[in-house]
Amino acid sequence: LYTVTYNCDFDLIMFPFDRQDCLMKFTLVSATSSYMELVEKAARFTGKKDLIEYSIGEVKIELGEEEAFSTVYVTVRFTRRYGFYLLTLYIPTTLIMFN
Repeated sequence: LYTVTYNCDFDLIMFPFDRQDCLMKFTLVSATSSYMELVEKAARFTGKKDLIEYSIGEVKIELGEEEAFSTVYVTVRFTRRYGFYLLTLYIPTTLIMFN
């Protein structure tokens, strides 16, 4: 069993209507890909799909090779749940401006 922590840099130019794709890279460095190869089987998210600010969307898996080592890339899409920002930020600000 392995535990890994990943960071994802978000592009917030379309905030709060943004979508973020976070890439995780797994590389088998104990042997070159001519001896051992990672296999693309499945990647699935088993937690809650709707978080406070985001919904977990598509999870993709792709095979690759990096410096002769077998690599698997997993991409997770986060879609911001913008309703919270509309109700607590944009609508109240608009109402204050017109009073």
